Amino acid sequence: MSTERVGAVIKDLVELHLKTWSTVFDLSKGYVRAVDGIVRQSGRAAEDAASSGGPGQRRAPLLIAGVAGEEPSAAFVINNPSANEVAFTFAVQVQPGAEDVQVVPPSLALKANEEAVVRIKAKVTTSLEENRDYPGLVHVPGLSSQVIDFIVRRLPGPIPAESGGSAERPPRNAGMN
Repeated sequence: MSTERVGAVIKDLVELHLKTWSTVFDLSKGYVRAVDGIVRQSGRAAEDAASSGGPGQRRAPLLIAGVAGEEPSAAFVINNPSANEVAFTFAVQVQPGAEDVQVVPPSLALKANEEAVVRIKAKVTTSLEENRDYPGLVHVPGLSSQVIDFIVRRLPGPIPAESGGSAERPPRNAGMN
């Protein structure tokens, strides 16, 4: 094979290689944009309903409240307006003391134009202080644009029997006349 022919083959191979990687990068950018759009659209109706101000204002956090011994929950909707199936894996971050929080389901795959309800469940234990807010976040790792804020709060109320307390808590001002 002549030197010119070898040079032409190498040049063609390099061009093919560059075109292939250019296509891969374009597809990757398109995929990332589609996933970003899905995450941004997820819950937008709820944000609009909860928002009383202009754009860019964060929605109020979901409140997960109950008395000790209960497992209250809150929910949000995530949707996939794209033409492709997308898989989501949720991660939870909570303030120390409120470790018994989970997302149900912890991950899911949505087909095109499908939506799902995702729940945030919390075990309210006696280790949580009454009327104290324990903030947390649910997010999709790698995508910072979708964050669901929530608060776990233990409400005053009956103390669970297994803690050794009485069935009812006396009023806060009992004995203070």
